Amino acid sequence: MFVALLLSGFSMLYGQMNIDTLSNESFFYFVAGGSLLSFIFACVSIKCPNCGSKWFWSAVSGKGNTEWLFWLNSLSFCPKCGESKSE
Repeated sequence: MFVALLLSGFSMLYGQMNIDTLSNESFFYFVAGGSLLSFIFACVSIKCPNCGSKWFWSAVSGKGNTEWLFWLNSLSFCPKCGESKSE
């Protein structure tokens, strides 16, 4: 999964560094592909260390578009199993 995060970063960096030589469509694919890989990485990786509940996915899928980030930042324990959030 770490490889996906690296690929997303390289994809976006490549698109930005070659913005003058890429077509608009190619630039879009590099940046959008990198963003999508980063989103997938966050959905799979940000989870409870005890029960594996996916906190990021719960936030973006279950909270409103103005609430999810605040909810995720304010978590002090897992809403599913009650385990304290490790820092």
